[in-house]
Amino acid sequence: MGKMVGNYIQSARETFGLDLGEVAFKLGLEEIDLERIEAGTRRLSKHLIKPLSDAIGIAPENLIEEMIRERRQHYLELVDSEVLRGNQED
Repeated sequence: MGKMVGNYIQSARETFGLDLGEVAFKLGLEEIDLERIEAGTRRLSKHLIKPLSDAIGIAPENLIEEMIRERRQHYLELVDSEVLRGNQED
């Protein structure tokens, strides 16, 4: 998981006026762990999807869609990179 999903989580949390520490506490996480999830430096484990969605007031399906969107973007960037490298070798 990366920055897009983290931004989505942070934006939703802030939209609903929820404090980072408050949400982390509800999830049984240290504040730094949730901060890292939002920063995109820690992966969001599948067992946290539903509790996190509930804690920040979004549908789990929306969070999953954002995760898929980010993964799709990552793969497209890899493909573009490979295609460009392939063209350079010709």
